[in-house]
Amino acid sequence: MKKRILLFVFIAAVSVILYGYRSGAAANAGIDGTGASGGGGCGSCHNSGSTDGVKVELDSAGIAVTSYHPGTAYTVKISGTNGSTSTLPKFGFQVTVVKASGAGSNPADAGTWGTMPGSVQLTTAASSGLTESIVEQRAAITATSGTGANGTTYAESIPWTAPAAGTGSVVIYGVVNEVNGNGSSSGDKYQKATAVTIIEAVSSAPTASVSIAITNGTNPTCSGFGVSFTATGVNGGTAPTYQWMVNGTNAGTGSTFTTSSLTNGQSVTCIMTSNLSGVQGSPATASAISMTVNTPTVPTISQSGTVLTSSLASSYQWSMNGNSLTGATAQSYTYTQAGSYTVQITDANGCTANSAAMVISATGIATVTEQDELAIYPNPSTGNIQLNLSLDMVGAEVNIINCNGQLVYSGKALFDSNELRFEGAAGIYLVHINKDGKSLVKKIVKL
Repeated sequence: MKKRILLFVFIAAVSVILYGYRSGAAANAGIDGTGASGGGGCGSCHNSGSTDGVKVELDSAGIAVTSYHPGTAYTVKISGTNGSTSTLPKFGFQVTVVKASGAGSNPADAGTWGTMPGSVQLTTAASSGLTESIVEQRAAITATSGTGANGTTYAESIPWTAPAAGTGSVVIYGVVNEVNGNGSSSGDKYQKATAVTIIEAVSSAPTASVSIAITNGTNPTCSGFGVSFTATGVNGGTAPTYQWMVNGTNAGTGSTFTTSSLTNGQSVTCIMTSNLSGVQGSPATASAISMTVNTPTVPTISQSGTVLTSSLASSYQWSMNGNSLTGATAQSYTYTQAGSYTVQITDANGCTANSAAMVISATGIATVTEQDELAIYPNPSTGNIQLNLSLDMVGAEVNIINCNGQLVYSGKALFDSNELRFEGAAGIYLVHINKDGKSLVKKIVKL
């Protein structure tokens, strides 16, 4: 009678211990079934050889890889298939990644694990008494596909980040345990995966490079127009330096370069010097940008009577005394008063150019009145003059133009007697008085 009682107690105790392994053999009993510590498997409590193709692998974006890049995120996957006639609807597993040195006898962790999926736990070496950490089930996991019959599949994927550079090769170990869920090990099956060695990828030294682009302005452009270039460096380090070149001659520094002095056919490039340690290809030179710079032909003005005509262009804008004339955008312009006339043209390339001034005197202009309406003295002067007008011209615009057609003074005659001063070199000047279509012109001499 005592023997029967002792036997019953022993069987019950073993059953309790084995039933507890469903929450992880490493967590519950410090058991490594993967083989990383040597041996492995679940032979003390389960039957083996029930699964087909149990394997472990390292995945990158769903693709199995055989090497890792230090510090890069991957997924460790373990999978198997029920190849027996038993119905095994649930499973457990163990997987570990260890350094190749010591693997199979005295393993050490390699890399770090990420967030565990549901029903999966990370059992650390400190908590299990093993020398390596084990990822395993914390409760029996339902099969991935199928209901437990032959062909049912089991799989689990766990995020893992590769170790630091210089760690060397690592080894992935794993084991799958298929269970029937009867509360004991009876009828359960297991199979170890073939360990997989993953080598550390050898990273080549970084290579410096630089490219340039026009960030303000255009190519083709017009003579005298500003163009800005920006350099973009790769592997330049924390403080790269940039040297801009125009036709092989130093032209500027910094990551940007602006110029308005380019000529047609000139080539712009940039040389970047990296301060990144161990970098290759420094200094790096950008592919050059060959510039097309269009120079417009300066327009000329011809006169026929009161009609001024510009040389041929795509568009025109006439000005008098430096002020644009509203609506004066044809090739010819008919003037009605004395003044200094210029034309700005735009050519077929969109480039603009200004003509020299043509000064129209009062001669032949019907609106010029008798000279007693305008008196200027002293004449010659040093630039300080007294300007006297008839009362009907009070409030008129006053413009003084030099012999080159340049405006040197502009204002209003607020009184019939006005004092004013104009600047300029010694020479002949024209004083233009304009009000309500009426124009007065007088020549003066500056000493």
